[in-house]
Amino acid sequence: MKHFYFIYLLILLVALLVVTSCDSGDVHEVYRFKSTGRTALLTGSVDEWEELPEGYNIALAAFGSTSDYALGQRILSSSDVKSGRLRVELSQLSDTVHTVELCVTNTLRKKTLSLQRLELASLPAQDTVRLESTLRALTSASCLQTGFFNEACIRCHGGGNQSARGLNLTEGHSMAMLVNVPAASHPELLRVSGGRPEESLLHQILAESGQDVLHVNHVEILHKLGVDTDVLRTFIDEWIKSLPPKDPNS
Repeated sequence: MKHFYFIYLLILLVALLVVTSCDSGDVHEVYRFKSTGRTALLTGSVDEWEELPEGYNIALAAFGSTSDYALGQRILSSSDVKSGRLRVELSQLSDTVHTVELCVTNTLRKKTLSLQRLELASLPAQDTVRLESTLRALTSASCLQTGFFNEACIRCHGGGNQSARGLNLTEGHSMAMLVNVPAASHPELLRVSGGRPEESLLHQILAESGQDVLHVNHVEILHKLGVDTDVLRTFIDEWIKSLPPKDPNS
């Protein structure tokens, strides 16, 4: 009989422990990132909008100090533009965020081109950090102009006497001088051959073996942009694929 009561008391004690543990809080542990509670607000005037090549987006994205993969991002869409004004928010920025950038990202949220950036450490403590976009056109061409040509190319291909090979890559001139235009150094090639990346001089000189084409190392120029050169080259190729081919009658 004593043995029976001992087992009964033991079962009762275990039941009480189970009830107490369930009553002490949530059964499933919740993991929360320590957050500064900051919000990034992107605004600007937009006159033109187009979809980027498949697999790429223009985004407001947050990055840590050591990785090109976004910790979080808000992909921009045409619905974010109302009456010519862009407004996008990225909230709950964690303490690990180093920069907030307007940029091009791929499907893996990896930065392809940086268009504008804010370093949070350089800003005073405030709930909302603001970024005013300088891009009035949100297109592939404007992204390449801002993040690539302006940053890496116009030192040698600026206007006037600074245009190497007569190629002016400043804003308002670059597309007309690139797309379906014969190359001065290789007339048999187009600088950018619409729909045909491999036949474009731009594709060839940005390849790892590009120095053999023009005897100038353009890959080093890509590295100075601080993004993955393979990712950027792929984006440029996809942009070229989206362009119309040269009119054989022109």
